[in-house]
Amino acid sequence: MTVPCAYCGDRATSEDHIPPQSLLVGVPRSARPKVPACTDCNNGASDDDEYFRDVVVKNYRVADRPESTPAFESMVRALYHPKKRRYAEATLRGIKDRRVFTHAGLDLGLQPTYDVDTARVVRCVSRYVRGLHFRELGKTVAPDNLVALANPESLLNDPRLGQLLRWGTRRIVKRGVFFYSWLHPIDRPSASVWVLVFFDELPFVGIVHGTPEFLATTVV
Repeated sequence: MTVPCAYCGDRATSEDHIPPQSLLVGVPRSARPKVPACTDCNNGASDDDEYFRDVVVKNYRVADRPESTPAFESMVRALYHPKKRRYAEATLRGIKDRRVFTHAGLDLGLQPTYDVDTARVVRCVSRYVRGLHFRELGKTVAPDNLVALANPESLLNDPRLGQLLRWGTRRIVKRGVFFYSWLHPIDRPSASVWVLVFFDELPFVGIVHGTPEFLATTVV
């Protein structure tokens, strides 16, 4: 029996872990979500996966979480690898001290910050949502039918996030490390909103068959 790739629908030749295994260090192999994938879709995403892991574990909301320590150590080991020299140098160049404020306006003073390639993060979140959509619902999602909202900071104070997590179907991969949730609007069963939460602190949202404005009408 031919198994389709979760991303493009071609014949699958391997399995792809979502999110990347380097973010799920310590999670039993049998518990890590995975989907069938063709060679092109699987092999072409490894650098993006590594970048996404680094973005997550360097986030100030995640850095102090003990559950994130194995993933952070995985990032550090990778930066010391000879083949990652250019990536490590670029990472260090991107770290700058900037004055940081909380959403409530509290001045945290100068903090080490880094620039994030938002387009790259969006690409990663889109792929993870497409993979989870296939895993849970058995249907592939074309790239142009999904919108990823990759700025988690803008979601943290949005009351709709709590509603999505409360009303949606939830899958806990490992407590404190990663869980995801999805919700179907009653009037649009083909559409769905997905929330991916890393280390209980960093949420990302993907919308299938909708637009960012669609989120406002999904949860009220």
